[in-house]
Amino acid sequence: MLIRVDPGELLREAGLDVDSSAPEESTLLWRKLCFLGPFALLTTRAMEPIGPARESGPDLLDSLVTEAVAAATAAGARVDGAAVRARLGGMPATMRSSMLKDAVAGAVLELDAVAGPVLRAAPDGAPVTRGIVAEIAAR
Repeated sequence: MLIRVDPGELLREAGLDVDSSAPEESTLLWRKLCFLGPFALLTTRAMEPIGPARESGPDLLDSLVTEAVAAATAAGARVDGAAVRARLGGMPATMRSSMLKDAVAGAVLELDAVAGPVLRAAPDGAPVTRGIVAEIAAR
């Protein structure tokens, strides 16, 4: 006998907060990128964890999120910029992005994977994102 179990329900029963809404794949990917891109780019540019990076560049972080959300919207995805900003603002100050860890280790950075979709989809060309990518790549 086959029993179907809703994984979301199991996680809820375990006390976890689960969002089992199922937006289309594009929206899921853009939501992730709109969070990850600004986090990775800001921390790697500053060569600092998110706390000091946020403090030294709050307008920069806001611009990165704005450009990423604009690119997502242009690509047909639905991303809540305020939710992205709140999540980034609530991160523990000591959090470091994997890109920052790679930069510290001298590894090859995945700049195109993180910033490329924004640069290609943003209606205005994402000048802040483009500038930060160039700055990081020049190191």
